[in-house]
Amino acid sequence: MRAPELVERFEWYVVEKAKGEEELRRLQEHVAGLEGKLADAEERARVVEQARIAAKEKARRLDEEAEHVIEAFQTSPAFDEAALSRMDDLLKIWAQTPAGQRLLLKEGQTNYSLGLQRAQEVLLERIRKGKELPKPCEDPEEFDSSIYYSEDEDANGGGEDTAGGRTAVAGVLVLAHTGPCPRLARLGMLASPRRPTEDERGLAFSARCSDQTPWPWCLCHVLSPFSGMNKI
Repeated sequence: MRAPELVERFEWYVVEKAKGEEELRRLQEHVAGLEGKLADAEERARVVEQARIAAKEKARRLDEEAEHVIEAFQTSPAFDEAALSRMDDLLKIWAQTPAGQRLLLKEGQTNYSLGLQRAQEVLLERIRKGKELPKPCEDPEEFDSSIYYSEDEDANGGGEDTAGGRTAVAGVLVLAHTGPCPRLARLGMLASPRRPTEDERGLAFSARCSDQTPWPWCLCHVLSPFSGMNKI
């Protein structure tokens, strides 16, 4: 091989070597960039996981605090006050009492005394124990009010209110609409130191709404034993 050809080939090798080195350097820079991005992504993933764990722990603490706050509120006098106030507001809405018209009684306190809270407690306890709720009853003779009495009461009802020294009584509250305008027209109550008789229970089913009124607001409740007649 002649010297000019050797020189030409050598120059070609030198050029190709330079191209290869440049390509290798470019690839190395690209790999380094990818490794840097991977490291950044891993760091971001670590930060996100830490934030997720912290948020989960914070949510758990807030749930515990909320449970404590709710439990404390439910056992405080403020809960009774709020419940009674809510009862008053709901009755005004249900009865559509005109603004400014005075009601016959403080219905929240009255309903509380007449046993609505007791009825709610009984039904809630049955739900917690997995028991069936009482089925709707249209026949007064078939109405069973025994679930609203505590187990220590005898077959005749009654019993002493140990907290206030008053005799527990069974009450029948009848709220009936009797006029053409939606208003609270009559409030009747029967009370005695025993369970209501069949005739007394039947009163709750005898109330009727006026034929002139399309709205079906006729509340008849046979309620549980209650105390505090002097509160009403």
